Amino acid sequence: MGRTPGLTPSMSDEQALRAVRDLVELEKAILARDDLYKSAETVVQKNPDLFVNRVVLHFRYLFGVKNMEGVFPKMNEVYLFTNECQGFIRELRAIFGMSSKMPTAAVIKSVLDVAATSNEGNSSPSADQEEEDEELENFVVM
Repeated sequence: MGRTPGLTPSMSDEQALRAVRDLVELEKAILARDDLYKSAETVVQKNPDLFVNRVVLHFRYLFGVKNMEGVFPKMNEVYLFTNECQGFIRELRAIFGMSSKMPTAAVIKSVLDVAATSNEGNSSPSADQEEEDEELENFVVM
């Protein structure tokens, strides 16, 4: 039997009942999750001096997380970013032949020094070019 795009395949009563039960369970899980975040928000707001709540509030402040639901996704984002940066710094240390204990700031300074050195070969704009640019900036069409 061929299928027609856009049409819902026929279901037995048992399959339809199972689909409805699955949807109800999904809805319950979503509501429970929403209740969990609302409850956590209430607890944090009512007890802001509790150390763990201060940590959560500070994390939210530092990373601009507006609600409790955004805390875990932001934590995951920060974790991934940190690991990517650590991998990048590790590769730069290897490229520059640096010790694995070389501070990140020293690695970055080395990269900036190499970039500055490579840019020295590029000529700066000539005085004539700068005058031409200035004339164009002051040119007014009427």
